[in-house]
Amino acid sequence: MIYGKLPIILLSAMASEADGSKEYQIAYYILSNRREAASLSIVALAERCHVSVSSISRFCRSLGLEDFAELRELIRQADWHYEPASRAPLPAQRVADTVSLLHESLDRTASSVDMNAIALLCRKIDAYERVALFGLLKAGTAAQCLQADLLLQDKVAVCKMPLSQQIEYMEHADEHDLILLFSYSGIYFDYLNQRMPKGLERAHVVFITGAREVKSPCINQLIRFDSDLSQASHPLQMQMIAALIAQEYANFRRERG
Repeated sequence: MIYGKLPIILLSAMASEADGSKEYQIAYYILSNRREAASLSIVALAERCHVSVSSISRFCRSLGLEDFAELRELIRQADWHYEPASRAPLPAQRVADTVSLLHESLDRTASSVDMNAIALLCRKIDAYERVALFGLLKAGTAAQCLQADLLLQDKVAVCKMPLSQQIEYMEHADEHDLILLFSYSGIYFDYLNQRMPKGLERAHVVFITGAREVKSPCINQLIRFDSDLSQASHPLQMQMIAALIAQEYANFRRERG
């Protein structure tokens, strides 16, 4: 797991809330003081964040958590780890190593992705009434890129960054929804804590990943690319897939006339 659930839900909360809001204050405090926060009671955390206890409880529910106890357990289990692309002593060599890694990741993507599968996906994007694009943290940026490129081609797609909002959308999805899930290491569903949204059984779900194996009964189409799953190549490979989908969609529209 490249990113644990705690940074996923708290960074997405900060991205979706206004500066100075109670939710922003709570998320920012926990991320800035996670070691201390791991031992705080709900009352103590509320005092540190200058909010009420009920605000902490509402914050937990807005994240899709059961209660404060689940949030505190996530804080205690959080494991921060950054993986440098190079440990060379000189900056120029670190640049060269990083560029080489990124070039290799793009080559792996290009040589492994099934363009017939992407062409099929583009026909689905055109046909479905509602299209949603979801991903978490860096994978979410690929979803946003595809959303912008589709909009320029007169196809409006939904893209939500907070995990809680993604879950809410998927809960109410039906047979008219096409949902694309970008998940670099293939563990998107692990973040749901086995609370699989009911709408995923009704919607058409396309899973885009660099993982070798993905098993879920709700996946209708799997688009896979080869990856070493390094942190450095994470956003680049996902964004390349998003760009290929946008390009192929443009080609589909052109051939259709």
